Amino acid sequence: MYTLPLNDQQLSSFDGAVARRLLCEAGMVWISFDGEDILLHAGESWSQDARHGERLLVQAVAGNARVRVERTRAPAVAACLPLRFSI
Repeated sequence: MYTLPLNDQQLSSFDGAVARRLLCEAGMVWISFDGEDILLHAGESWSQDARHGERLLVQAVAGNARVRVERTRAPAVAACLPLRFSI
């Protein structure tokens, strides 16, 4: 986890192959990911699943902003065990 300070209109880019949660701590940010545009105000958050080959863009709008960036884990996959039958 880390905090990303952004000046007005400053743009930051991330590799989309890592799942993340973004929390807008101050200001307002525009997020673009996989053809989706999101606007977050202070106190709002958004989570991104990992998608290889995609870029995540975050930009401060209408003034300076601060975003907390947290890596999240991929969804857990339940182990599949083979069934054994006795006859």
